[in-house]
Amino acid sequence: MAILVNGERIDEKAICEEAERMRAQYEQAFADEAPATREARLREWARDNIIERTLLEQAAKGDPRPITPEEVDAAIRATGREPDASVPAEVRANVELNLRARRLLDEQGKDLPPASDEAVRAFYEEHAKEFALPERIRAAHIVKHVTPCKPPEVCEEALQKAKAELAAGAEFAVLAVKYSDCPENGGDLGWFPRGRMVEEFDNTIFKMKPGEVSEIFASRYGFHIVKVFDRKPAGPADLDEVADYIRSRLAADAHNAAVEKFLDGLRAAAKVEDVASPVGKAEDGTRMPRTLVEAAGATLGPDELRAAAKLEHKESPVGNAEDGMRMLRTLIEAAGGALGPDETILREPYTAEAAQKHAALLRALHDTAIAGFFHCAAGNVLFTDLGSIRAQYGRDLEDVHPGASPTFMRLAKTYWTFKVCLIRCSPDSSVCNKLLWSIDETFAGVFFPTPGPLSQPRRLRETMMRDLITESGAHFDVEDYIRDNYYLR
Repeated sequence: MAILVNGERIDEKAICEEAERMRAQYEQAFADEAPATREARLREWARDNIIERTLLEQAAKGDPRPITPEEVDAAIRATGREPDASVPAEVRANVELNLRARRLLDEQGKDLPPASDEAVRAFYEEHAKEFALPERIRAAHIVKHVTPCKPPEVCEEALQKAKAELAAGAEFAVLAVKYSDCPENGGDLGWFPRGRMVEEFDNTIFKMKPGEVSEIFASRYGFHIVKVFDRKPAGPADLDEVADYIRSRLAADAHNAAVEKFLDGLRAAAKVEDVASPVGKAEDGTRMPRTLVEAAGATLGPDELRAAAKLEHKESPVGNAEDGMRMLRTLIEAAGGALGPDETILREPYTAEAAQKHAALLRALHDTAIAGFFHCAAGNVLFTDLGSIRAQYGRDLEDVHPGASPTFMRLAKTYWTFKVCLIRCSPDSSVCNKLLWSIDETFAGVFFPTPGPLSQPRRLRETMMRDLITESGAHFDVEDYIRDNYYLR
């Protein structure tokens, strides 16, 4: 049944498509519910999402304050594209509408006072279990990541030079800036517990004493030198250590409550009516099965999406098709899997028939690769050097995500170096190439969505983020990732 939202008609088909678009990630988040209950809740959330989005868009369109062309250009650049004549007018209009909506949401609760010291202490005491900490070490590292462009011998040779300069009295932080693939903060990793880093890293560093510098050692991601600054035994975090986090969390909670109140106000003042829907065309029935097949890994649709948006992927002469296999293998192996004989299938030309035939395999590889992103990020793995991000997009990640938490930035660096490598791989028609673009579409859709109308309720987006990270089994700090998350503000 269609609905009217303040006179604006939303057809039944739009609600069905919204439900199917949400389905794959929704069913992961609520897999334990009975199918009938889950389906009813999905339908309800899809309908609420459509109504909430429509009301927010109506409010945004009614806001007389302008959005400048420069603001629209900046938002388009943040997606990695240039705001030139190749960007269709409807895309610019959607970006402007999203900026208007985002402005309305960001303004909610902006005048609320900051949390008091009493509120911070009360939260600390009420959530004491959250702040229990295991043994921790503060350390710095110099790391060289092995990539298709940097073989092991090149990485090890660079660290041999760094080791020699350390022996001659050079400062560790200076050499981290000079040699490391992660030079930020002089290589300082801050405080972290056992299990946060890869096993090879833990096995070395937790045997060391404060002030000690390791020999060169290898992990599955490359070569390392580490220096231990200090150690702390297991115990509760001091209030001073977590006060800033608590303040930001209370501020986020207050902002979210203000946003919910604002949206509830729009809903209370709205006129929402159920109306009969006209009989659909046969073509309408083909869209939903296509969505379901894509969600199952059969038809991997980024090319179709790009064609619909008339935004073509720019080719680059750097890289080749074989690099795609290496990228996929890195993600799969990081999550504890292996390609093995499946490589033969992945090298086959992509067809709809091949996708359907190998749908179960592709879905398994897809899900394992998604988990691999978190394992790679936990190990500070990059697919290429960070300079390539600026070369490709004209901006550094710190400019795009100012003030983001360290864990958020680890994932951002892993993903965007993956994205650069994917763009630079020579386009081919293999199953592997289609699978990589599908992985990219899924991962970016949850963790790095492009500007556009709000895609999921905020509660669902955060649930999906938490569940995907938790289910990956990676030693990845969920709370630190969620804190100050650019896409949950």
